[in-house]
Amino acid sequence: MKNFILFFLLCTGIITGFTCAQAQVSDYYEEPRLYLGSISANGNFVEVNYDINVAGYVELHLIDTKGQKIWIKGQLRNKKGQYLFKIPTEPMTKNEKYNILVRFKGKEEKSNFYSPS
Repeated sequence: MKNFILFFLLCTGIITGFTCAQAQVSDYYEEPRLYLGSISANGNFVEVNYDINVAGYVELHLIDTKGQKIWIKGQLRNKKGQYLFKIPTEPMTKNEKYNILVRFKGKEEKSNFYSPS
């Protein structure tokens, strides 16, 4: 009987400890978010600003009017904050509309801009 009570108390303690540890981890979890900011031409580059709320890998796809991907770039960010992609204007046709697709942890944001003349 003593062995059964000891075993029961041991199992209860392990389950309680695991539940408390799991609750503490979930208290610090933050749903990943990606905010696409301004897009502006700056010299030989088009700058795409974005903001992330957790660390992770961010990927940008540049798509022309025919729907073909002409440029893909990824950045691994080790902390949350505001960042930017610099897209070279060299492969772009002047005054042409381009779409961008930014991916981050299963989230996608789309936008477009006209290449500088």
